[in-house]
Amino acid sequence: MEDGPREEQQEEVNALVPVGGQQEDNEEIGHLDAAAVPVPDIDELQQELQQLQQLQQLQQLYEPHFLKTFMNIFPGFYLSLAFNMTGSNYTLVFDCAKFFTRQLYGDRAAIPAWMGSAYYILQAMSPDLEAIRCGIIFLVECDGFDWRTNFGIGVFQRFWTEVGSVYPIQYAALKHFHTGMFFNLISSMGRKFVPPDVRHKFEVGLNSEFGRLDRLYLTPNMEASRERMLGRISYNLQLRYANEASFSL
Repeated sequence: MEDGPREEQQEEVNALVPVGGQQEDNEEIGHLDAAAVPVPDIDELQQELQQLQQLQQLQQLYEPHFLKTFMNIFPGFYLSLAFNMTGSNYTLVFDCAKFFTRQLYGDRAAIPAWMGSAYYILQAMSPDLEAIRCGIIFLVECDGFDWRTNFGIGVFQRFWTEVGSVYPIQYAALKHFHTGMFFNLISSMGRKFVPPDVRHKFEVGLNSEFGRLDRLYLTPNMEASRERMLGRISYNLQLRYANEASFSL
């Protein structure tokens, strides 16, 4: 006796269930054993299983070793990634005095970690269309910035060529705190190369009443701050990939 349409659908559903130890590795699909039992609405279950399987595959696209490696090489550079409720966008806070460009060329793992971390962070700051439309906010701590150790035009040119120019970036604000004379000078010289729609959003010479920004964000310590940021990036990337998969991005 040949299988009817319902039996064929049931076989398709059963084929979607991961085999081996995959179920134990992901709590979100731990209930997929139910797929082997006939249910009233096969089509609905089949759609749900496809979505869960797709989400599991998308989660594997995020490989955190780039970010972790970069944070180990340049501890204290990334301070925070947080949602801005008033603007419906995301704010990235970082300390450019903790980014030693000369060190990038002395450590073979540094360049891939720098490019990979920048790629994932830009993706994490744009998890949905609303965040993309509203633009991203950069808050940059510049106290202690030294042209001999922190400045390297080639590093930023490579970032813009390989990452920044490929993924369109909408800026809401670029605010630089506690800038010194050299930083103000190179910012003034570089303004003519900045697109007009971004130029008026680029601010230097700002001050914080609390002092350096790391006092606000590295709390209670650097390790806790790092874990908070990694958790936020992971969550935002899962949200972005899920939106892309459902064509809602």
